[in-house]
Amino acid sequence: MNKTIRGLLVAGACLSATVAVGTVAANARIAPPTIAPSPSPSTSASGSPSGSPSPSPSAPQTPGPKSWMHCPGDVPLTDGHLNQPTPAPRGVHDFRFDVTGTITPCAPVTQPAPGFGIAVYAPGRGYVADGGWVWFDQLDAAGGFRARVAIGDPGAEALCLVTGETVRVDCFALTWTADYTLVAGDRISTGSPVVNLPVALPSGTNREPGCPTCIL
Repeated sequence: MNKTIRGLLVAGACLSATVAVGTVAANARIAPPTIAPSPSPSTSASGSPSGSPSPSPSAPQTPGPKSWMHCPGDVPLTDGHLNQPTPAPRGVHDFRFDVTGTITPCAPVTQPAPGFGIAVYAPGRGYVADGGWVWFDQLDAAGGFRARVAIGDPGAEALCLVTGETVRVDCFALTWTADYTLVAGDRISTGSPVVNLPVALPSGTNREPGCPTCIL
């Protein structure tokens, strides 16, 4: 190949490369590459970003209204017993007892679960003690239960396991000592005059109907 032809070929190649580079540069000036924006977190229906931490679960709902459990035929539940109540650390204005025992439901537990109570009896009044309402779905597999009750009633004379307004299943006497300490005494009859009065219907609080002479 002579020098003239070789020179023409080299010149043509250089011209092609120059045109290509110019085209790229021109395109770059006319349409610069678009940079896609970073994706923003999607928002939920509440307006908060989905990428933010999930809200903590809501607190468990308060149990429904208290109600006694009745056996088929509207027969009250009478199968249960109390163990000897044991003293617990007392409060500023009350005495406290740990109460344990067992009870046998006579029908499937419904929702909201019915329950039973540990009632305090004093002259002319009976009511479920503070801390003394137990739901049936809190029973263990053997029907056992545990409650810590607080008693600030200066007239308290007895403590009973109750499954209805007038249904006493098991009772213990409460006795005041010379130094004004409340202690759990012996088991007494559920028909004793000390406890022979109805307790108030269970409702939204553990003390029904309340007692105006209580020192709590």
